[in-house]
Amino acid sequence: DMVEQFAGGRELPAAIATGIRVSDNAQISGKLNYSSPQDQTDAITARPDGGVTFTEISSTNDPAQDMQFGSGLWIARRMREFLTLLALGALTLWKAPTLIQTSSQKLAERPLPALWAGILSYLGGYAAIVLLAILILILGMLLTVVTMGGMARTIFGVGFSSWGVVFSLFLLTITYGSKLVVTYFGGEWIVAHLAPNSERKAAWALISGLGLFFLMRLIPFLGAFIGIAATLMGLGAIWLVYKDWHDARRASQEA
Repeated sequence: DMVEQFAGGRELPAAIATGIRVSDNAQISGKLNYSSPQDQTDAITARPDGGVTFTEISSTNDPAQDMQFGSGLWIARRMREFLTLLALGALTLWKAPTLIQTSSQKLAERPLPALWAGILSYLGGYAAIVLLAILILILGMLLTVVTMGGMARTIFGVGFSSWGVVFSLFLLTITYGSKLVVTYFGGEWIVAHLAPNSERKAAWALISGLGLFFLMRLIPFLGAFIGIAATLMGLGAIWLVYKDWHDARRASQEA
C-alpha cells in the first residue's frame, strides 16, 4: 500500500505508545517535574538527582465535560437566535406590521401549499442566485472582449454589488423572515386561546410565539426538524403573499 511505498518495501517498526518515556541512559542532573492525566513513573527508568515529581491534571477528553460544553453552546446559539428574531420582529411590527400579519394569515389559510411553495422557493432561489452570478460573469467577459475592458469593470462592479444585495436579502428572508412568520402565527393562536381580550395582541403574539419556538428548538433532533419546517413553511407563506400581490397588480394594470 501507500505506506509500504514510502518505506521502500521495508518493514516498518511498531507504533510507539503515547505517553512519557525516559530511558535509563538519560542523565538528568536536576529534578524532573511532569504533569499528566495518569501516573507514568514506571516509564521513567532514569533516576534524576532531584527525584521525580508527578502532578495529576484533568483529562480534556472527559465525555461528560464535552457534553456539558456542547449543551451550553447549543443553548447559547438558540438564545442568540431568539434575541435576533425578537429584535427583527419588533422592528417589523413597528415599520411594516402588515407584512408579517398577512404572511401569518396566509399560512393559516394554506399551510400545505405554503410548505410546497417554501421547498420550491428555497431550491429555486439558490438556483436563481447561482444563475444570476454566472450571467453577470459571462456578460462581463463578453464586454471585456468587445470593449477591451472599458465597460467590463462597470458591469462587474455594479452587477456583483447588486447580486450581493439580492443574495443578502434572500438569506435574511430564509434565516429570519420565514421563522418570524411561523412564530407570529403560533403566537396569534396562543393569544387567541389564552388572552383573547388582551391589549397589544401583536406584541404578545410575537413574544409568546418566539418563546414557544425557543423552547421547542432546545429539544435535541426535534429542534432541528422544527427549524427546517418553520423555514420552509414561512418562506412559502411569504412567496404566496408576494404572488397574490403580483397577480392583483397585474390584473389592475390590465383592467
